[in-house]
Amino acid sequence: MLKLNDKQIIIVEDKAIIALDLKTYLYKHGYENTIFFLSGDKALNYISRNKPDLALIDVILHSETDGIDIAKELKKLSVPFIFVSAFSNPRQYNEALKLRPAAVFLKPINLNDILAKIKEILKSTNDNTGFN
Repeated sequence: MLKLNDKQIIIVEDKAIIALDLKTYLYKHGYENTIFFLSGDKALNYISRNKPDLALIDVILHSETDGIDIAKELKKLSVPFIFVSAFSNPRQYNEALKLRPAAVFLKPINLNDILAKIKEILKSTNDNTGFN
């Protein structure tokens, strides 16, 4: 079984303060291999070269690539993902749900709830039961 810090989590969030808060919180709870991207384009480029164990994604990003695009790519790679977003309209929310995320958290977020879900997802992927 892998240690927590062996699991790579990526955060895709265009608001630096939120991304840094998430990264810091996860680091303090043993997820030391966590990185964040403020641009969907940069995240997609990274994902195409690396396969993270889990992704936390904001749907609304101020880049050409949005969270839906990133989730579609992760889905192809069988990487579980969590949407962490303040959906601006019902169409966007429904489109996100069609991708079958492991979870959806609406902003403002509760970090303890996200941590519990991350632990559950990563335990499941360790057990080879998967979410995708």
